[in-house]
Amino acid sequence: WTAELLMMICDDGDCLDGITLIVKDIINGDIMDPATRSRLLASVLIAAPKASDPDGVRPIAMPEVLYKLAGALALQKVDIQASFPCIQLGVQQFGGAERAVHIIRTAAEAAGPDSVILAVDIQNAFNERSRQAIMERAIATPAAAPILRLAQWAYGQSSDLLVYDRAGR
Repeated sequence: WTAELLMMICDDGDCLDGITLIVKDIINGDIMDPATRSRLLASVLIAAPKASDPDGVRPIAMPEVLYKLAGALALQKVDIQASFPCIQLGVQQFGGAERAVHIIRTAAEAAGPDSVILAVDIQNAFNERSRQAIMERAIATPAAAPILRLAQWAYGQSSDLLVYDRAGR
């Protein structure tokens, strides 16, 4: 499915009711059939070129739209600022990115001319973390309660990554 296809059928009340029920079941982690779960959690893997390495690729996973919709709706119930009060500047924060730039600029100016600013990015950071450790942290975070069932359903086991050639095979 695509967002465009979903929008086309949402004009029909019965279709909208069906989509609503599917999304609700995803959020609640109530889809137990392994084949259905697998299809909803599969992502198409796209190899985007890396700007820093002409021969390298950055894998981008494009999730199924019903799962993506469920995640977006569930996240509306999470207070991101309560979960990450000191470090989250970009999500649910108007002007958050600009605030980050100003914080970095102010710190650089205050540090003086002999200081260095280091940008750190962890390669494949999400896949290098223990799913169990992530879930334990989420369970221990009260603000994450609205998404726990979805997170346990989605991250309780690995998901399929689908790779297609230019012909779609």
